[in-house]
Amino acid sequence: NGRGTIQKYRAIYLDSLKNTKYNIIKTDNLFDNFIDNFNKYKDIELTFNKKDLNILRDYQVTGVKWLYNIYKCELGCILADEMGLGKSIQFIYFIKEVLKEKKDAKILIVAPTSLIFNWEKEFDKFGSELKYKVIYGNKDKRKEDLLNSDTNILITTYGLIREDIELYKDINFEVMAIDEAQSIKNVSTMVSKAVKKINSKVKIALTGTPLENSVLELWSIFDFIM
Repeated sequence: NGRGTIQKYRAIYLDSLKNTKYNIIKTDNLFDNFIDNFNKYKDIELTFNKKDLNILRDYQVTGVKWLYNIYKCELGCILADEMGLGKSIQFIYFIKEVLKEKKDAKILIVAPTSLIFNWEKEFDKFGSELKYKVIYGNKDKRKEDLLNSDTNILITTYGLIREDIELYKDINFEVMAIDEAQSIKNVSTMVSKAVKKINSKVKIALTGTPLENSVLELWSIFDFIM
């Protein structure tokens, strides 16, 4: 006769129990809508034009669809393709799908300093029609770019997120991605704590090495996406 709340990622398992062993369990509309949404979108197909299919390899098409399915169910994920297999390309094409539905959506990408301009080049090549900006430079410039921007996609570094966390606290992102996600493998660092404070509906980790030394590193990444 009691009431309780559960984490979203446990809902699907609870639903399976409710429909088999424990039909005494009653759920509210929020729960039922989530389950309906999951079942609706978990196998949904995306349509790509001929130009897209000439760029994307078959496994990348699968990756884009998977990211989209995860997003529609408002869950988090790790895209763990190995280095050189095009995680950034898959993410860019996934973002195109998000922005088709929500033109004003805010997207945040956090990457090591050495990669932020590589991300800009990837957008120049595969998503030049999108509005994107690298948040970099001195603090006044970063603040100006961040607070007075109609740009959909913001790209910044782990170190700057740590320094600028106050500037981000009132922004609600539709999607947040961290590149080289093993950068937050140490759960106690200021960078890890700052990254996990960002408000985003869906959080995605991109890394070819989700586990380097200990299982606690993987736990830290899951702590971010969940």
